Amino acid sequence: MRRYDMTFKIDALKLAKEIGSTKAAKELDIPQSTLDTWIVKNNRGDYDNVAVTPKQALTLADEVKKLQQENRELKRVNKILKDASAFFAQSQRK
Repeated sequence: MRRYDMTFKIDALKLAKEIGSTKAAKELDIPQSTLDTWIVKNNRGDYDNVAVTPKQALTLADEVKKLQQENRELKRVNKILKDASAFFAQSQRK
């Protein structure tokens, strides 16, 4: 069973609020049910005593931006590789 620190949970909750819990769970590679549990606990006030500094919030935003950029680059590379694979498969059939 994986354990998550409170900073990660708070960051995950913020991301879920911004983009939705399903997308956040996928982006963070955590089970949807885990994130849903954190959301319920947060709504009950279980996480109210945890302060998030502005620096932590900026760090999360920077990391999301970096990961989105990396994701775009990987999609571009995958498309190139897929096209190249199709090209070489076609040339071998001749």
